[in-house]
Amino acid sequence: MISPRDSLILAQCRRQFIFYFLFFIFSFIRFIHLPDFERSGLTNSNYTELSQLYDKYKNQGLEILAFPCNQFGAQEPGDNEQIQEFACTRFKAEFPIFDKVDVNGDNAAPLYKHLKSSKGGLFGDSIKWNFSKFLVDKEGNVVERYAPTTSPLSIEKDIKKLLETA
Repeated sequence: MISPRDSLILAQCRRQFIFYFLFFIFSFIRFIHLPDFERSGLTNSNYTELSQLYDKYKNQGLEILAFPCNQFGAQEPGDNEQIQEFACTRFKAEFPIFDKVDVNGDNAAPLYKHLKSSKGGLFGDSIKWNFSKFLVDKEGNVVERYAPTTSPLSIEKDIKKLLETA
């Protein structure tokens, strides 16, 4: 796992284009206690679709950086190792999964302070829920912000457009 402090350095070293997003995952223990987990929530669809996009575009410069957060109903209680194991085992996630961060409030990670100030949301700058997504170009400019309910596959056209201009 990579610390939030190192995330900006990593972002600068990444290939041509970076796609940041706030990531939400249930820990393995929580998953077991929710038998209808795959039929509800945003976890399954977001993980699956983000993995599809990463597999399709990683060789063209797409980077997906995942930042777990426990600020929304304490729905991410697992430690960093449990989170990574869950994502990599259950969803075959191959993109970097960072340590848990705060995205709102005084302790918000500097990266999220930058992302939010660059592209406010529908109801202000704060992140409203897990799976908020930010599209960022290779210079670190926030191109677009997407709601948690936005399907990753629905923004593929924006990703392709940015990759073509890189």
